[in-house]
Amino acid sequence: EADGGMQDKFRQLFKENGYRVLVAVDPHRAMQRFFDDHNAADLVLFSTAALGHEVVDVFNRFGQESVTREVPAVLLLGQHHHDWATDAEVSDHRSVSKMPIKPRQLREVLLDVATKRVG
Repeated sequence: EADGGMQDKFRQLFKENGYRVLVAVDPHRAMQRFFDDHNAADLVLFSTAALGHEVVDVFNRFGQESVTREVPAVLLLGQHHHDWATDAEVSDHRSVSKMPIKPRQLREVLLDVATKRVG
């Protein structure tokens, strides 16, 4: 997520719920973290709000790579990106949500995919 205000909102939401938070501006760099450390995170939230369709491509690649395909992931589409949902490759542990979304709803989506972790 490139938007500083949105980064702060994500950090606060997740910290309040007991999560450690790492925010990456570059989706490719976030993915690279998994090649460097296969246990970089238990779940990944990708957001298109500030970075656009490139994030959908990285979300899809994340689901294809052997290192990352079993890691739960959520693609959060910005308000003007809802039609990109059809471009996203989803499964039980990979889903798409759309902004605006309430913190409680986002938390529920994340918990849902986290409980469906493959492997």
